[in-house]
Amino acid sequence: MSKSFTISTTTSTTTSNPKTTTAITTTTTTTTGTATTTTTTTTTTTSTTTTTTATTTTILLLLLLLLLLLLLLLLLLLLLLLLLLLLLLLLLLLLLLLLLLLLLLLLLLLLLLLRLLLPLLLLLLLLLLLLLLLLLLLLLLLLLLLLILLLLLLLLLLLLLLLLLLLLLLLLLLLLLLLLLLLILLLKLLLQLLLLLLLLLLLLLLLLLLLLLLLLLLLLLLLLLLLLLLLLQLLLLLLLLLLLLLLLLLLLLLLLLLLLLLLLLLLLLLLLLLLLLLLLLLLLLLLLLLLLQLLLLIILLLLLRL
Repeated sequence: MSKSFTISTTTSTTTSNPKTTTAITTTTTTTTGTATTTTTTTTTTTSTTTTTTATTTTILLLLLLLLLLLLLLLLLLLLLLLLLLLLLLLLLLLLLLLLLLLLLLLLLLLLLLLRLLLPLLLLLLLLLLLLLLLLLLLLLLLLLLLLILLLLLLLLLLLLLLLLLLLLLLLLLLLLLLLLLLLILLLKLLLQLLLLLLLLLLLLLLLLLLLLLLLLLLLLLLLLLLLLLLLLQLLLLLLLLLLLLLLLLLLLLLLLLLLLLLLLLLLLLLLLLLLLLLLLLLLLLLLLLLLLQLLLLIILLLLLRL
């Protein structure tokens, strides 16, 4: 007979940094007689949250810098437009001056035709006017050159704006890709958390069932106690009712006695009143008799005198 035995070895996890990978390896060997089997399982998990957060922050900083550059370019464009408007106004003023000079030349020519007495002065005036015209023409040429340069600068700024917009679009696409990666990682983490939550919920449900059973037992005990208390209360109420009935009977008897006494007192009072009335009548009669006697005496005295 061959004996069977098992030998199991487990290795703990090793972690160096949050950016590196973590590994869990479990090896079990079982030997039965002469046959030997070996199974090895290895699970690895990688964490890339710190790298993704660092890249997102750098991309956000680049976006802010590009936005600042765009604002500066827009301000430069506004300044160039203002300069163009000023140059246009200057050109209009120069054109007006040229028109005035031409009118003056025409007037001078007319004066020359009309008056031939002042040829030298007129010639000098003509020379001055010609010089002024030349200067105005030079100014016009310079202004045209400035306008051309400003237009070229505007074209360059527009090209720079287009390039910046393209860069912004590329950065936005990169951000979207990073967000998608973050969402995928978050979904994996959420699935693991959901599994843990389900296990915790099952344990909580078991605990709740035990608590419910205990509560039911306590409720039954409380109900029995309440029934006993109710019975005692009913007995007490019956005793109270009996006592109240006895008290009521006693009160009724007392009331009857009081009524009888009151009646007797009333009768006595009536008798006393009658006696008083009789006495009064007697007194009145006596008074009347006395008065009659007095009258008779007075009459007798009067008769005697007569």
